Amino acid sequence: MRNSLAERLDGIPRRSLGMKGEGHPKKLVTPDMRAYIAQLITRAVDHSGLTRKAACLAMGFPADDQTALSRWTSGAEPPSMARFMSVRELRRGLAIALAEQDEDARIQTVVTFVAGRTA
Repeated sequence: MRNSLAERLDGIPRRSLGMKGEGHPKKLVTPDMRAYIAQLITRAVDHSGLTRKAACLAMGFPADDQTALSRWTSGAEPPSMARFMSVRELRRGLAIALAEQDEDARIQTVVTFVAGRTA
């Protein structure tokens, strides 16, 4: 049985572990990825049935402050997924937005939710 961390990691290339001196891992959040995420967030809000103001309120932002959502939908900053996913309507909107982006998805406009369930 391997006891030390070094023994357990034996055989895993050091570069994939992000070890110093091995180069930096590829940057994951490219400008294209930021734009894609911003588009998904915008479409999710559109599909949620909530106004931008209502979405902000539901996420716990002050009534008159839509700054965070504006920054997310413009790609200026990544969204706080914990806040976003805390709102059922936004989760549902995101599911639809993601399906729209998947070339293998066959979208039908039939959605069934169980009545009376809460997040």
